[in-house]
Amino acid sequence: MMAVRLPTPERLRAVPWRPYLWALLWLPRVDLRLRRQGYAVTRDWLARRFPARTDARLAESQVLDWARAVSLAARYTPWPTSCLRQALLLHAVLTHCGQASELKIGVALDAHEGFGAHAWVCWKGRVLIGGEHASRRYTRLL
Repeated sequence: MMAVRLPTPERLRAVPWRPYLWALLWLPRVDLRLRRQGYAVTRDWLARRFPARTDARLAESQVLDWARAVSLAARYTPWPTSCLRQALLLHAVLTHCGQASELKIGVALDAHEGFGAHAWVCWKGRVLIGGEHASRRYTRLL
């Protein structure tokens, strides 16, 4: 049985609770859908579940809270949650809340590390999930 790592007390104080609990519930659903039906079906399913809206707006601090919550929830779950799962979920949430964001997927071939793929979400020119290195290291496919 795999042990679940718990967040430290310092991290718990900074957690945006509502988005964090929401992400804990939705990340496994995204994971299962992605494993069973693939990327395109999962992306379309999320778009139907969280349709784009223009009437809802999040403040910058709320956008950052959602990104932090999804990232933190992914780290403290008993199942492996890849960058693609996190990026798909965050992109769907931001789109639903009227925030224009970009889901990017890229690949890299490194002599030392071999082939790698990565997904990240950009919002107003900032990388929210996936790390700042993503756009420099990976050649964007989507």
